[in-house]
Amino acid sequence: MSDTPDVEATVSSKELSRRAWIALGVAEAAFGLFAVLGGIGALYASDAADLQGWGDLGLVVIMLMTGVASVLVAIPLAVHTVGRFTVRKTQGWPARRAGLAHLAVGLAFGSLSGAIIVANDLASIPAALLAFVLPPGLAGLTANTLVPYAARHRWLAVTAWALAAVPIGLSLYAVATVFIIGQAD
Repeated sequence: MSDTPDVEATVSSKELSRRAWIALGVAEAAFGLFAVLGGIGALYASDAADLQGWGDLGLVVIMLMTGVASVLVAIPLAVHTVGRFTVRKTQGWPARRAGLAHLAVGLAFGSLSGAIIVANDLASIPAALLAFVLPPGLAGLTANTLVPYAARHRWLAVTAWALAAVPIGLSLYAVATVFIIGQAD
């Protein structure tokens, strides 16, 4: 038997679902911010100068493609599956330790794409860390930190979703643009 209380015993299923939706808004907004900052840092950390500028363009394209996939698919799936599981397992933990668990889960997801990109020589290790590994980890940590406050203060949840509308809207625009350009033939 575990020494931590079961989340379902202390919090209703409806409240868990509400918190997951709040966490999704916070995670999307945080990922959008950290992905842009990490992308800028990755361009400075990349060693793509030997490709006469095409390496930087390739890195930007890869960052855009993984960012769109993360915003539209990976983050919603992660929040509503692994995020809920992590919340259940860390329910009785101190806030700092639970935040580090969410950071580790985000870093693990980011490491998957970062490892694939580095293995295919599409980016250097420092660039991959900045652009692909750190943003999902920091988004998980931010979501875990802000959800208790956003659950109590509606304005914070609304602000998070308003900020999340930017990366979601830009991602949907990118996908629509690809389909429009593909049909221009």
